[in-house]
Amino acid sequence: MNNLGLRPRPQLKTRKSLLDLVHRTSSSRSGEVKAPRPISIDFSERPVPPPASPPRPSTPPVDIPLPETPSKESSPPISVAEEAQHSTAQVEPPPCIIEPETQEEQEAPHTNQNTANMSKKGDKKQQQQDDGEDQQGSIFSVSGPVIVAQNMTGVAMYELVKVGFDQLVGEVIRIDADKATIQVYEETAGVTVGDPVVRTGKPLSVELGPGLMETIYDGIQRPLKAISDKSESIYIPRGIDVPALDRTRKWEFTPNDKFKVGDHITGGDVFGSVKENTLLSDHKIMLPPRARGKITKYPKKGEYTVDEKILEVEFEGQKFEYSMMHPWPVRVPRPSTDKLSSGDPLIVGQRVLDALFPSVQGGTVCIPGAFGCGKTVISQSLSKFSNSDLIVYVGCFAAGTAVMMANGRPRVIESLVVGDQVMGKDGLPRDVVGLPRGTQDMYRVDVKTQHHQGSEIFSEVSFVCNASHKLVVYTPQHIRQSDHVIRGKQQTSVVYFDWFRFSVTDPGSSRARSVRVVKQCTKSWDHGTHGGLDAVHRLADRFKATLSQDGFEWTIQVRDLTRVSHHVRKATMQMFSPVHYEEPHLSSLIDKAGHDGQYAGQMAYLLGFWVGDGHYDGPMFSIDPEDLPIRDQIAAYGKLFGLDIDTREYKRYAYGHNDDGELDDVQSEGRPPTTTTTDAHISQAKSEGQPPTTTTPDAHMGQARTPLGQISANVVKLSDTDRDRYDTGKKRLREDFYARGNMTVKLRNAAQILGAERKKLTVDNVFWEMVMASGVHGPDNKHPKVVPHFLSSDSFEVREHFLAGLIDSDGYVDLTGPSATVKTVYKPVCEGMVKVARSLGVRVSINVERASVVNGVSHQTAYCVFLSGHDRSSGEEGRDALASVLSKCSLTRKKMNAPGPFVRQPQRVYFEVEQLPPAPYYGITLADDTDHQFLLANTFLVHNCGERGNEMAEVLMDFPELTIDFDGRKEPIMKRTCLIANTSNMPVAAREASIYTGITISEYFRDQGKNVAMMADSSSRWAEALREISGRLGEMPADQGFPAYLGAKLASFYERAGKVVSLGSPDRQGSISIVGAVSPPGGDFSDPVTTSTLGIVQVFWGLDKKLAQRKHFPSVNTALSYSKYTKTLEKYYSENAPEFPRYRERIRELLSQSEELDQVVQLVGKSALGDSDKITLDVATLIKEDFLQQNGYSDYDQFCPLWKTAWMMKAMMTFHDEAQKAISQGHNWSKVRESTSDVQNELRNMKFEVPTEGEEKITKKYEELVQRMTEKFAAVIDE
Repeated sequence: MNNLGLRPRPQLKTRKSLLDLVHRTSSSRSGEVKAPRPISIDFSERPVPPPASPPRPSTPPVDIPLPETPSKESSPPISVAEEAQHSTAQVEPPPCIIEPETQEEQEAPHTNQNTANMSKKGDKKQQQQDDGEDQQGSIFSVSGPVIVAQNMTGVAMYELVKVGFDQLVGEVIRIDADKATIQVYEETAGVTVGDPVVRTGKPLSVELGPGLMETIYDGIQRPLKAISDKSESIYIPRGIDVPALDRTRKWEFTPNDKFKVGDHITGGDVFGSVKENTLLSDHKIMLPPRARGKITKYPKKGEYTVDEKILEVEFEGQKFEYSMMHPWPVRVPRPSTDKLSSGDPLIVGQRVLDALFPSVQGGTVCIPGAFGCGKTVISQSLSKFSNSDLIVYVGCFAAGTAVMMANGRPRVIESLVVGDQVMGKDGLPRDVVGLPRGTQDMYRVDVKTQHHQGSEIFSEVSFVCNASHKLVVYTPQHIRQSDHVIRGKQQTSVVYFDWFRFSVTDPGSSRARSVRVVKQCTKSWDHGTHGGLDAVHRLADRFKATLSQDGFEWTIQVRDLTRVSHHVRKATMQMFSPVHYEEPHLSSLIDKAGHDGQYAGQMAYLLGFWVGDGHYDGPMFSIDPEDLPIRDQIAAYGKLFGLDIDTREYKRYAYGHNDDGELDDVQSEGRPPTTTTTDAHISQAKSEGQPPTTTTPDAHMGQARTPLGQISANVVKLSDTDRDRYDTGKKRLREDFYARGNMTVKLRNAAQILGAERKKLTVDNVFWEMVMASGVHGPDNKHPKVVPHFLSSDSFEVREHFLAGLIDSDGYVDLTGPSATVKTVYKPVCEGMVKVARSLGVRVSINVERASVVNGVSHQTAYCVFLSGHDRSSGEEGRDALASVLSKCSLTRKKMNAPGPFVRQPQRVYFEVEQLPPAPYYGITLADDTDHQFLLANTFLVHNCGERGNEMAEVLMDFPELTIDFDGRKEPIMKRTCLIANTSNMPVAAREASIYTGITISEYFRDQGKNVAMMADSSSRWAEALREISGRLGEMPADQGFPAYLGAKLASFYERAGKVVSLGSPDRQGSISIVGAVSPPGGDFSDPVTTSTLGIVQVFWGLDKKLAQRKHFPSVNTALSYSKYTKTLEKYYSENAPEFPRYRERIRELLSQSEELDQVVQLVGKSALGDSDKITLDVATLIKEDFLQQNGYSDYDQFCPLWKTAWMMKAMMTFHDEAQKAISQGHNWSKVRESTSDVQNELRNMKFEVPTEGEEKITKKYEELVQRMTEKFAAVIDE
C-alpha cells in the first residue's frame, strides 16, 4: 500500500458538538476569543482542480462563540467578549455512537486537542503554518444548490461560508470528516470543482436595529430595494453584498434617563429609543442578550448611524462598544424571562374568523387552501386591520405634484393608492397598480415661454421628478442638404435625425444600462468620386426619399438629457395633451337649480365674460357702449334662464394732447376718468379692480382696440400733474380724442323687471347662483375671481364658450393667425385659463409684465395669455381648436367661422431642466396593457414610474400600496411592516432560510414589548425546499418525498410564537402570533405539510375551493375550521362583550344543523321539512350570505370591528328566536316570512354601515333595528 502512495484510513470517532467545543473553550480561557485570520484569495483566475494527493494533517477546530439559550441553564455562561465576536448558532449533534475519550485525550491541552474524526497534528509549528489555509477549502462536487467542499477541517455546523469566485452565500448543513455539505442561497450556475470555499467563522445572522420597517428583504436579509438601486436590475445579481440596514442614514437617538456612567447594565436593558416612523415612534434600542457590564461611556441625544459606537461597557477588565444595531443567529431563539398565557384576541377584521374561530395575541394559526381561495386577502386584512403593533411578512415625482384623476379632478401624487384611476391621454382611465417610492436626485422641468423671457413662473406649467423618471418627448424630423468644401474637395451632405443606442454606467453602479436617443446623422458624397454635382444631387435625393418624414415620439430618463446632442436637444419638445374626457359638471349644476342643463355652454359664456369684465358684488358687466353685439348676446343668453338686462351708459368724457404729446384739453360729462396710460391714450376704469381697456389714438368711437399683449393697461392711479389738468377743464378739446364711457349691463330676474317689487340683483338670479356654485367667485378680495378646475374636463362646448366669454370681455384677436391675447392681473385666472385652453388642444404661452411705476403711475403685475392656432413644428396643428373657440364670440372682429370636424392634438412645448438636491419621490405604475402614460393636473403628458418585471409574489406588489387609518389619517401599512420575500423563483435554500429570518426579526420586536404578527406565506414553499435539499443529501424520504423530520422542523418554528416577559428593564411584555398559510396541491388537506401543521397549531382556518369558485369570500369552511382559544378568551369577552360567546355557539350550532338539513333537502325536498327546520335553513342562508361573506375591497366591509360583529350576531339570532316563537304559536312560516320581509332586508343591510361613522352612531341604528324587529313580530303574532 505504501508503494501506491496510500495511507490506512484513520479510525473515525464522533465529532463533538459545537456547543461542547464552545463550552470547553469558555472554561479553559478567560474570555477573549481569537478572531479568524483574514484570508487573501486571488480571484483573477480559476485554479485547476488539484491532483489526488495524501490528505494533509488536520488542525484543531476554530473556536466560534455562541450565545446561551434558556434551555441550557446549567451550561456555564458565555462571556461578553465572545458575544461581541458574533456568536454562533446552537446546534444539537445528530444521533450517533459516542466513544469515550481516552485518558490521553482528556489530559491533552486545548490548543492541541483534536476531535475524534480528525488525524492528529504533527507538531505545533506546522499547525501555525497551516492556520491560514484552514480557513479555505475547495469544491468537491456540485448538485444544484447543494455543494460538497473538501479540506474543511474545523468547520462548524451552520457556519456561514462564501462559495466560488462570486462569493456566493452558503451554510454548512452536514459535516463528514474533512468534507462539508453546504446549501447555497444563490444560483450556483458556473460554480465548478476546485473553486474556493471560504469560511467566515460565524453563523447565518440577521442585523437588528432601526430601519427594519418599510423594507423588503430576501430570505437571508438582503434588502431588495438597495440591491435594485445598486445593480440597476430587477433580479438579484450573484454574490452581491449589501448591508441589511442602511449605514448612511442617521437616526434621532434619545437616551434612557435611567442609566448613567457607572451604572450596571445587562442584556435586554433599554438604553435609548429612536423614532423610526409615525407608526413606530418608539423603536427601543436594547443591549444584546447575554451582554452585561458597567457603563463607562453613555450616549447623548443626537443623530447617529446604526453602526456608530455609542455605548461603552466594561466587564471583567475588558471594554466593549455597542451601536444601535446588533446581529443575532437566525436558528437560535432569542431568550426571554418568562412565557405567559395570552388572553387578548387577535383581531383580524373578518367576521367569520373573529366570531367563530378567534385567535389570541401570541397564538398559532394555519390557513390551508388551494390557490385562488383568498389566503393573501386574509393576510392583507390581518396586516392592515389587526390589533398587532408590527407585521413581519415572509412571503418618481416629488411630493405635491398634482395628477389628473380619471374624473378630471386633481390630486397630489402622494395621496394616490392602488386601485385609483388616472387620466390617460385618450381620455380613458388608467388603473394604478403600483406606487414606487424612494429617494433620488431630483430635476425640475420647466416650460419655455414663446416670449423668450425664460421659464414660465407658474407651478401649473412645471413639475419636479426623480432622475430616472422618463420624459415623454417629441423631436421633429430635420433633413437638410448642403454643398460644401472640405480639405479642397467638393462634397454634398445630407443631415438628418435617426435612432441611436448606447450603454451608460451610472455613478455608484457596476452595471451598464441601454439608452436609446435621437441623434443627428450625416451622410456625405464626394463629387469627384460619384460623378460630379448633378450625379451627387441625384444620389442625395434618392437617399432623402428613403428617410421618414415623421417625427420621433420617444421617452428618455431626465438624467440622460445631457447625453443628447445640442441640435437634437434644441429641437426636442414635451407635450401638453388635450383632455378628451368630458363630464357635464356645469350642466348638472344648472339642472339642480331648476333650469335646462342643455344650455350649459351659454351659461359658461356668461361666466367667462363675468370673470373678464364682471362686478365682484353682483351680476353686472362693464362693456364698451359701441360693442352692442356683446350686449345683445348677453341678453339672448340671459333669456334662456329667465333673465333680462338693464343697461346704463355713464362716464362720457373727452380729452386730448398737444403737439408735444402732453395732455392739453379736458372736458367731461359726468366724472373724469379714473385711470390713464403712460402714453396718454384713452383708458377706461374697470369695475372692481379689473384691468382697464384702452383705445388707440386713431380709434373711431371705440371701434378698434390695441392688442392687450402690446399695451400697458394696468394703471391704478393718476399722476398729480394729470389730475390737475383734469380739474381745470377749460381748454378746447381736439375732436379726434373724443371717447365714450362704459356701459353697465345688469342681469336681473325677468319677473322683477315686469313690475314686481324690485329686489336685490342677486336674489332669485340663476346666473349669480352659478357664479357662486361653480367657484368662479373667489373666496376673498385677494382672490376675487378664479377659473375652477372642473372646467378643464367639462364638455368641449362649455370650455369653448367660457374662453369665448373671456376673449369677448378682455381679449384682442388677430384673425389672420389666428391668435388671441387676454390680459389679467389675477394669477388664478391666468392659470385656469391656460389649463382650459390646453385641455382643448390650443397652443398657449404666457408673458408677465412686472409691477412698476412709470411717470408717477403705478402698474400692477399683469399676465398676458397668448392663444395661438399655429404650431411651427406641426403645420396647422391647433388652428381648428382655436377657431372653434372664436366661433362662439359675438364681435365680428373676434369671430371666426366654426370649423368642420377635427382632431384635438397634443401641443408641443420647449422645456428646460434644472437639477435639484436628492429628495423623496412618489411614482405610480400603470397596468402592463396600457401605454404607461397619463396626465398631470396641468395636462402635461408624462410616463409612469415603473413596470412589472420579475415574477414576484402578489404580496410584494400589494403590501407597499396598502394604507391604514391611524388617528384620523391614512398611513402606509409598510410603516409597520417588514417583508421577507419568499417567492417561487428564488433558490430553494433561500426559501428555507426566510422562515428563520422572519421569526428572528419578530422576536426582536417582541423583546421591545410589541405585539407582532408574522405571516408565513406560504410554509409549503419552505417544506418543498426541505424536500429538495433532503433529496440531494440522499436522506430517506417519508410521505410524498418530504423528509421524516418535517414535523419536527415545523414544530421548532411554531414554538417560537407566544407571549413572553422580555429580558432587561423596564418590564415589557410582547407576543408573536404566527399565521402560516399552506398551499396543499388541489386543496387536499391530507397533504403532509397540512397534517403536520395541524398537529401543532391551535387555530385552523380551512379555506374551501368550492366556496371560492362561488365567489364566497372569505372562503372559510365552517365545518372544518376550529379554534382552541375559545375558553382562553372567555375572560376577555365577559368584560367587553358578555353575550358574544353565547351567540357564537348558537350560530355554530345553527350552521351545523343547516348542513344536516341540506342533505335531507337533497333527498326529499325543502317542502317536506317542518316550519322550524325551514327557519333554520333560511336564517342559516342569511348568516352565510350576509354575515360570513365579506367584501375585502369595500370601505364598509373590508374591516368589521368586534362591536359591529357582535350586533350583527345579536340581530340575526334575535330574528331566529322571534320566528321560532311565532310558529310555536301556530303561525305559518311562509306568511310570517312574507310579513317580515322588510326586516330581513334591514338585516342584510347591516353590513353596509361604514365603521368610520363611529360606534355610538351605528350602535344606535342597530338598537332601533332590533326594537323594530321585535315590534314587527309582535304585530304579526297578534294578527
